[in-house]
Amino acid sequence: MMPRLAGSPLGLPALLMIGALVLGGSLLFLGLSVHARQEAELARALRLESEAARAAREAPGKLQQDRRQAGLYRQIQTSGWLGPEDRAGWVTALGLARKNLALESLSWRLSPSAPSELMAGLRVSAMDFTAGNLDTAGLETLLGYLRENAPGRFTVERCALAFNPDGVSGQAECRLQWWTWDDAPRPRD
Repeated sequence: MMPRLAGSPLGLPALLMIGALVLGGSLLFLGLSVHARQEAELARALRLESEAARAAREAPGKLQQDRRQAGLYRQIQTSGWLGPEDRAGWVTALGLARKNLALESLSWRLSPSAPSELMAGLRVSAMDFTAGNLDTAGLETLLGYLRENAPGRFTVERCALAFNPDGVSGQAECRLQWWTWDDAPRPRD
């Protein structure tokens, strides 16, 4: 059987003391909770302030880098490498090379564009050409002329020069890979 506190002379003070302990513990717990929440908010505010200060310090450099990259992007874009291939420009450059470099025997065949396995958006078109009466310097001049005057970019997959019996000039047979990249954003699945 439980002792009765209410009827005893110590009953009321004991009840008041228990109530004060419960109330004090609750206030202490509430105070600690508020303090912890404020500490977390302060830590978050300090982190955001630090990130903002770092971003402000880095902003001039990033702006300059963005300007350089924008200029580089415009240069790449105007070079004919980005976007759809310019087959007419390639053929025109070959026709001008035939005329300007006096290569009457220059002929070519351009295959259809195909996706490259190297990267999404990258496409390649193979161009085979032959030219007679060329020496090594003449072949280098022809490739340099195409690099300077044809839109876009190409790599030389293979190139062979079979010399005539005179050993001075011969027949060149080359395959160029014309590269283009479609930089349009892709829809996400």
